[in-house]
Formats: sequence, structure tokens, C-alpha cells
Amino acid sequence: MGTKRAVGVAAAVVGLTALSGALPAAADFMHADEGEGDISFLLDGEELTCTVYGQTSTTFQDSNDTQRITSDVSVRGDAGCAEAVVGVNLQGSFEPSPGSGNPHGFVAVASGPFVTTSFVVAGPTGSIRVAHFANFACDAGQCTAAATTSPK
Repeated sequence: MGTKRAVGVAAAVVGLTALSGALPAAADFMHADEGEGDISFLLDGEELTCTVYGQTSTTFQDSNDTQRITSDVSVRGDAGCAEAVVGVNLQGSFEPSPGSGNPHGFVAVASGPFVTTSFVVAGPTGSIRVAHFANFACDAGQCTAAATTSPK
């Protein structure tokens, strides 16, 4: 299960506007979600319990009408989990505008226990969904843990 956070940030220069001529800053809005998935498996006859942890955030910057999307995946758990990782990846999509129904995809892949991606797109986006995966070497061949995030 994920934890969603919505944060609105606005800076206002109250009482100083007349002195400095400064205008209030434009509002930035951030949405974030995190998720995790656990897996237990045998590696060389020893049981490991590992967690894939995914996090995705998006920040709309009103002043330049852009949206930054950042997503990552990492591995946590028993000693030995990071060494058992064959690779991690995330696969996501976002609507370039709210309600467009035209999702654009993105991916990030790494052979170690962590990967991140961050990029900027024009204007406010619509929904964002990301699947986060960690693949482990295990006695059964390969074992996979997954988590999903959807900050918006």
C-alpha cells in the first residue's frame, strides 16, 4: 500500500511588497507516493527476505508551467539482499495533460540495487503510474518483487 502526500507551497511577501517591490512567488504543487513489496526466497539454501521500495513524486512549477517527475526503486531487507540483486527497473507512464487518455511511457534500468530517473515535461500532467521491480538470484532461478506508485 502506498502513502500519498500532497503539498502545496506558496511564498508570499506580506508587508514587504511596498518596500521591496517584490511580488509573491508562484505556487508549486507536489504529489508523492511510495510503495513496497516483500519477497522471501532461498539463495544457496539460506532464506532471505527482501523488499523492493518504490517512490515517485511530481512537482508542478507554476512559474514556468512545467512538471518534474522523479521516480526510483531500491532494495532493502536482510543482509545479502543487495548482493542477490540481478537488476532493478521501473516502468511508468504519464498523461501529458489531465484527462488526455494518451499515456507516454518511461523506463529506468540498472544492474545494481538502485535506479532513479527524473525529467521535466510541459504543463500540468494527468495521471502518473509506475511499476517498480527488483529481480534476485535465487535457488529457483530468478525471483521478482514488485511495487506500484501513483502520485497523481
